[in-house]
Amino acid sequence: MKKTKIFVRFISIITIFIFLITMLTGCSQKQDENNISEKIAEEIRYVENKIIETANTLNNLVLENDYISVQKINQNEEDSGSSKEESSSESKGESEGSSQSENGGQSSQEQNTQKTKVENTGVTTEEKPIDWEEISKNMEIIDTSWSSMILDLYKENVNNEDILGLSNELDKCIQFVNNKEKDNSLLSLAKIYTYLPKFAEGSSQDSKLINILKIKSNVLNSYAYVNVEDWDKVSEEIGYADNNFLSILNNVPENENSIYNINKGYILLKELQVAVALKDKSVYFVKYKNCLNELNKLS
Repeated sequence: MKKTKIFVRFISIITIFIFLITMLTGCSQKQDENNISEKIAEEIRYVENKIIETANTLNNLVLENDYISVQKINQNEEDSGSSKEESSSESKGESEGSSQSENGGQSSQEQNTQKTKVENTGVTTEEKPIDWEEISKNMEIIDTSWSSMILDLYKENVNNEDILGLSNELDKCIQFVNNKEKDNSLLSLAKIYTYLPKFAEGSSQDSKLINILKIKSNVLNSYAYVNVEDWDKVSEEIGYADNNFLSILNNVPENENSIYNINKGYILLKELQVAVALKDKSVYFVKYKNCLNELNKLS
């Protein structure tokens, strides 16, 4: 009887021990999978930023180049220098606004004025030579980052054809850049970007991130087609972006903190869509810059 009890206890201990090992192993594997998914998401963000930066450099286009300066000036100084300042404003294209605090016990001569200036360094300067050396450096960074990213994608069982597709397109793009072929370089960069949403789908459950990547891919494709003035393709890509954005708008949680930026991003996308109808590069670039800046805040 005692032997039977000892045997039963022994079996129970072994069973519990095996159960604990299984649980710990399962938790460890799940943690590893989460870590890989998070790592891939960060790698995608880094590579996508480099792709967009490189594509914009091909048109000497700089994002987020507006800045606001605020300074307080004496009312009398403002009055005395108004004519000079107005002529300066016209030549520089600056927009100025002033707000004056009202104080019942003070005269207007004693009050200070707060002057706000929104300064812009320019949306695009296509007439400047393209900095091919900088673009080549960016391509090297993208290529190096991609080599590291491949290993993580294989661990997540991402579609091998997509991995091979990006590798082949990256090789082509590097050749275009080396040959200083602007149009082909832009179109190729946009094509490389189209693989990033696919990788996100294969490694992440974050539907918002996936949709934002799809939208940015559509916008970047439209930007590449603008360069070759294929306005039908531009319009088509913006239409795809609009459909992808609706997927986000229809699934925004009530407590979503970024609801303001989401709505603003959609409004700016619609403005970009309206600009496409004008078939004017300079107008498109302004709307493109505004839209992409807002989308970057969401991803």
